[in-house]
Amino acid sequence: MKIDKGIIKKAKELGIELIIENTYFAVKKFNEMSKIKKTIAALRLTC
Repeated sequence: MKIDKGIIKKAKELGIELIIENTYFAVKKFNEMSKIKKTIAALRLTC
């Protein structure tokens, strides 16, 4: 999935770190990071 460059730019302006990965790696990274810092996930799941 491609992320709109405007979203990436706005996140940087707001000091939000984006990690863009496929779902498997995104979930693994989320689980690691959520133990050490405030973390949210925005996942696109399809059947």
